[in-house]
Amino acid sequence: MKNTLSKATIFFCLLSIAACEQDNEPEPTQDEEGYVQGIVKDTQGKPIEGAHIVIDNTLIYDSNLTVATDEQGVYKIKLPGHFTWMAYAQLQQPYHGETFVLDLNPDNAQGFTSQGAIRNFEWKLNGKRPGGPSTGYYGGLITFDAYPGIWDVDNKAIEFILTPVGPLIDGTLGQVLKLSAADGYQLLDIPIGRYSITASYQGVALKLRQWNTDHVFSSVLEIDFQSQVEAHCYNCVKLEYNK
Repeated sequence: MKNTLSKATIFFCLLSIAACEQDNEPEPTQDEEGYVQGIVKDTQGKPIEGAHIVIDNTLIYDSNLTVATDEQGVYKIKLPGHFTWMAYAQLQQPYHGETFVLDLNPDNAQGFTSQGAIRNFEWKLNGKRPGGPSTGYYGGLITFDAYPGIWDVDNKAIEFILTPVGPLIDGTLGQVLKLSAADGYQLLDIPIGRYSITASYQGVALKLRQWNTDHVFSSVLEIDFQSQVEAHCYNCVKLEYNK
């Protein structure tokens, strides 16, 4: 009599194999004395190879420890002496001809001693940073101002609509954003991507162009974030509007 396996049995076996493979991921779950270690993942929960890890000595200036994550997104560093430390992580990500330096989000932003710690990181497209030397938001910044001579527009009442053009910087699809500036000149925490942008004030369309250029103003403008705009801002876009 032939031995046969049902489709259900085969499916269960495949699921078991997949589960075992997931369980074998080298994700630290316990402190190891004298080491800081962790794993870095992207916006989809996949490991990031080559993320830059900085373990900052809070007592001695310019005595940081650095390492890059391996192909499984894992890092591990021996902690010398008896000090306190902070862990940071960055990713250099190319996108539309620019290379963006992106801070990654820690699962625990607290300092630790040379006894050891686990500090995992994830790539977030937007959201508030937990504090420390990198403040603000993980998303990009759009700043805008009026063309000289335009005085009768309340910047806070301008509505901007951003429509993604192709994938965002992490390869995912973005969403249409409707934004206004609470401070009258900044649109905060925008997932970095290429966008088509329009602006209106009291139901009337405004025209836009890149800041400090001689480009023609347009009612629909395609924008790319830049890693740096002169000495003004990082991961940003600077615009001006006209009526």
